[in-house]
Amino acid sequence: MGERRQFRVPISLVYFGLAYIDLVREARRRGLSHARQSLGLIEASGAVQLYLDQGQRARVVCKALLESGERSAFLRQVLMHLKRAGAGPTVSVLSDAAIVRCLGTFQVQVNGEEVRQKRWVSTEARDLLAFFIVHRGKRIPALDAVWPSAEGTGRIAFHTALTRMRKALRALDSLLVEGGEYWLDAARLRVDADDFDNALAKAGASVAEDEMIHWHERAVSLYHGEHMANLYYDWVFPDWRRLARGFLTALQTLAERRLAREDYEAAQSLLRQALESDPFREDLPCLMLRCFAGLKDRGGLVSHFRRMEELLQEELGVDPGAEARSLYQALLAGLSG
Repeated sequence: MGERRQFRVPISLVYFGLAYIDLVREARRRGLSHARQSLGLIEASGAVQLYLDQGQRARVVCKALLESGERSAFLRQVLMHLKRAGAGPTVSVLSDAAIVRCLGTFQVQVNGEEVRQKRWVSTEARDLLAFFIVHRGKRIPALDAVWPSAEGTGRIAFHTALTRMRKALRALDSLLVEGGEYWLDAARLRVDADDFDNALAKAGASVAEDEMIHWHERAVSLYHGEHMANLYYDWVFPDWRRLARGFLTALQTLAERRLAREDYEAAQSLLRQALESDPFREDLPCLMLRCFAGLKDRGGLVSHFRRMEELLQEELGVDPGAEARSLYQALLAGLSG
């Protein structure tokens, strides 16, 4: 299910954990297979910090991969930072990094100062950085991939925007180039979308319910809006869909836990946020109906179901499904009784 929904970071950390267990149990062949699966999912994101958070476990997995002949700058970077920090449990490599905000309006801060339009000179320079952020960890050979245009024009636009981008970032130019390919040194960038993915991964790996709730709440607090909401390129939308799904999953999970604990008002607040993002997911209105019933609010129950009926008719030309209608009638009968 995680692979179908493209939850690459959580799946990568699952494979990482399996790799470590196999390697310390000397099931080396299976451990290397799991380690390669983990690396293949996470390397393109450049999210070095997620491996560094594993401390000594990361040393074991990364060394095994390199010794098996795996050639990866990502692995070498992890081991380099672990060596500097003595392989402690958590290593911060972001002391001189830029902070990149992708959740909501795309923004960049360098040394605590937001890079504003005057410093970018042109929106193309800002959008070029956004393009590299979306593709962080990947080598980009196509210079005119951002602005498709007549041959030659796109190349000129790329180099103009590249020069302005580097000037805007000043000393923190983290763009690397080799053989006509460009990529970001992601270790010098703190991207809020990576923090969001990390929180969801930790929620998914949690055994204790309170810990799982904590990390889902952390993920919700990091989500300040749709991915790069002020940009309208095709390459923005895959992450937009993936992150929005993760946000809705976190909200729904928290709402279900609050509902189970009969904290109906808290569950309603979470569900309102979820319905603002996706008003057409039938399971969310059904949970909201249960909240109204739990609060003994018959008027709210009736009004909410009628709004759901109107919305579905106006926007999609359909009625609520049989399950939703049956639930509504059962809850209404319970309150009437």
